[in-house]
Amino acid sequence: MASGRQQSSSPSSPSSSSSSPRKGVNFPTDEELDFLHKHCEIIDATKFYRSTPGTLKLPPTRIQLRNLDKLPKASLDVNVGRIFDIFIRHMLQQEGGNLETTRYWLNLAHPGYRKKDGFWISHKTYKMADGHTLMNTIADQVQSNDALGLDETMSLTMRIFKQDIHGKGDRTPDKILRKFGVKHNYVKGDGRCLLKALVIGKHWSDKNTASTANEAAFYDSKYVRLTRTNVSC
Repeated sequence: MASGRQQSSSPSSPSSSSSSPRKGVNFPTDEELDFLHKHCEIIDATKFYRSTPGTLKLPPTRIQLRNLDKLPKASLDVNVGRIFDIFIRHMLQQEGGNLETTRYWLNLAHPGYRKKDGFWISHKTYKMADGHTLMNTIADQVQSNDALGLDETMSLTMRIFKQDIHGKGDRTPDKILRKFGVKHNYVKGDGRCLLKALVIGKHWSDKNTASTANEAAFYDSKYVRLTRTNVSC
């Protein structure tokens, strides 16, 4: 016979909640962060890094919900939605975003749920989609999957769309042109100009689409070496 904890570790329908979830209007309080840390373990904590001038990325990070048997008396989906909600607000706060206009996307992958590569919040503000939105998506899609438990290890990826303020005022279109050998001597010579431009462009693309901070730094160093104006290729 299944234990009470096992029975409570599967998501229920949002309509069965014993209390209505409340959307946060501010960044998390110390009490909320204590609640998050008590019930959610971030196994391999990583940091956001800037993957493009307008995007911050949190690489795939394993998380595990815990102490589910010690959650408050509200229904499981409300409590887990609150955990996700605090996490989202905390990440937006850490990276200098806000709850009104900063857009983000989030993917939560569960080992027992392969369809559509997990659960998504796509390019929304917190005001449009919060942690309870994510929990409702999970509950809607897996009510028929009794094998999916919320106490299993999951993988979370997040992007925050926030423009880099460093170097504000620079002429971005000209910079992009120069990277491909236009109006600058990054690419010069009587031959192989297209090949040189493609190599430079590839390193620029690789550093901006890297999946980890170390990988981004590696391609950035190669790009910088190729585009230094005091060194000829």
